[in-house]
Amino acid sequence: MKIWCILLLICHFLAGNTILTAQNQYEEFLLENQSDNETMTVKLEELEQLRANPIHINQASVKELLKIPFLNQQQAIAIITLRKYVGHIYNLNTLSQIDSFPLDLISAIQPYFTTEDRQIYPELTLYSRTRFKQKHPNAVGYSNHKYAGNPLKFYQRINGSIKNTWKAGIIVEKDAGEAKWNDHAAGFMEYSSVKNRLILGNFYIRTGQGLIFGGLNVSSLSSNPKSPLSRGTVRLRGYLSAVESNPCQGFAWQWTNATITNILFFSRAQYDASLNENQEIETQPNTGIHRTQTERNNQDQLTETRAGFSSQYSFGSTSLLNVNFLHTCRNRVFAPPDSIRNRFGFQDQTNQSASLFFQHHFSSLSISGEIAAQNNNSTAGSIQFSLSKPPFAFFTALWHYDPHFHNISGRAFGQFSSPPQNSRGFYAGLNYHLSTRFRVTGYWYFERPLWRTYFVPLPRYQQKSLLHLYHNSSPHVQWYAQWRINTTETKDYLLLNTPPDTVITGDIQKHNIRFQLSLGSRAHFMMRDRIEYTRISKRHDFSKSAPETGWLFFHDFHYHPVPEITIWARLCFFDTSGYDARIYTYENDVPGVLTNKILYGRGSHFFLLAKFRLFEQGNIAVKFASTYYDDRNSISSGNERIDANHLSEWTVFFGWKW
Repeated sequence: MKIWCILLLICHFLAGNTILTAQNQYEEFLLENQSDNETMTVKLEELEQLRANPIHINQASVKELLKIPFLNQQQAIAIITLRKYVGHIYNLNTLSQIDSFPLDLISAIQPYFTTEDRQIYPELTLYSRTRFKQKHPNAVGYSNHKYAGNPLKFYQRINGSIKNTWKAGIIVEKDAGEAKWNDHAAGFMEYSSVKNRLILGNFYIRTGQGLIFGGLNVSSLSSNPKSPLSRGTVRLRGYLSAVESNPCQGFAWQWTNATITNILFFSRAQYDASLNENQEIETQPNTGIHRTQTERNNQDQLTETRAGFSSQYSFGSTSLLNVNFLHTCRNRVFAPPDSIRNRFGFQDQTNQSASLFFQHHFSSLSISGEIAAQNNNSTAGSIQFSLSKPPFAFFTALWHYDPHFHNISGRAFGQFSSPPQNSRGFYAGLNYHLSTRFRVTGYWYFERPLWRTYFVPLPRYQQKSLLHLYHNSSPHVQWYAQWRINTTETKDYLLLNTPPDTVITGDIQKHNIRFQLSLGSRAHFMMRDRIEYTRISKRHDFSKSAPETGWLFFHDFHYHPVPEITIWARLCFFDTSGYDARIYTYENDVPGVLTNKILYGRGSHFFLLAKFRLFEQGNIAVKFASTYYDDRNSISSGNERIDANHLSEWTVFFGWKW
């Protein structure tokens, strides 16, 4: 281990110039702290669409600028103000004239903007993506025939457009262990004009702060705090995601003029659900995996018919009002609450929801909020404030969702996943730019779940705080350091040797410290190091257990010899005393794939990723990754158990554009 550390340190003095790009850095900050894989997937798709169709910075409105997830409201308004002052922005470096606008942010948003005239779209454009992935050795679910299919994961996506007016797409996917190569299939057809958009097939709607459409998005639990809730603009798009639990299926129509945007839709789709002996819904699995007999029995057991509308009214460039309505009808009822589970309080198989969203921008202050109600006597509300006075930017949000509040995605809110829990909470985030190269950011987050779901122990509250220091001292050196604290108070009903109704309270506190450094001295070459330490303390009313600790060190290598070839590699060592001290690391992957690796125990991990561009039409990516454990002879449990101390996986990607 010491020899490796010395060699990696020496390598820094031989390293190259192009350090980790600001774009990659901001994307990593945005994605690596997402607790919900569905949210990560949606964000990744939005970033890919923006790169494929960059925004014209000289013609974009504030609403269009806010499609860039790295910009906050005040920065978008500042860009508009600068554009009026200079007349025309010919180069994004002009944004450096904005007071306290970070230089690395200018680099990060380059791929999502264009300064050229509006693009003339070709007669026909067609994109194809094919991806294969497999792990080795195989899990016992294959040898004992619990899994119906082979271990290959397959993905195929084709989409195209005619003059950017007619669009269509289709996706088929097979998860590892599934029998059918098209276990998941989705597609859409779309017609777009200046004022109208019509979608047939699978589609996705997001409006307001997500109380009715889209889901709450407290995404700013990253080291780049900004607007803590979902953006307020109405968004409708065709859905081509591998996430199987979210899309609507039917038709949607959007009509837009200078001040009004209306969406009208109808959907009838099937979702997974586990049923009890009375054919009532007990749980709604959202993994989309159908390998075992039980998983296949749950497939498409719930049919939801949805109809609704969304109307947004803009008052100049400073204010907007959004009204939403949703009617849902299910083919089954939810099971009543019991001593272990508490479920949504629907009175029958139908449910109606309505919400009102508002947003107003002052010169440096933005206020937005949404209130919602349902016919099961449940309500929800959220409000956020954003204040920007360079070099400071401050963001805060409050929310409260009744225990039985339910939204279009069939899930509750909150930060506790699988399934989440409704909650009330508070968020405050701060950005302080000491200079264009040095910033201090942080947040404090508090949440109190309102009801018991499927977890024991039940979290009574959770609070998170973070302090992040970032310095881009030169084109050759950048570093950041952060300290994160998570505290969860629990209420445990099922401790051994206690009556079932015994209540024991305690708390779990997690400290995480991270330091990352990137250096360079030559062109087309970058190296990056990270060291991270975690400590977990558990305490009950009557005892305090020994803390769990863990550390991680990795070294990244990035080589970009010619524009057509990019190579990423990582070597990582980790050692944690248990699963609770696990450490998450975001790592590069083939296009369209997010990998937030979970490492625990003691061992090493490495990956090698190579991307090749073929002419202007095609690209190929190949990745091999492997994890070795020094403290075990088997990995995971149940059907996922692997009787070996290592796990390898390879991924191959083919993309083509006509």
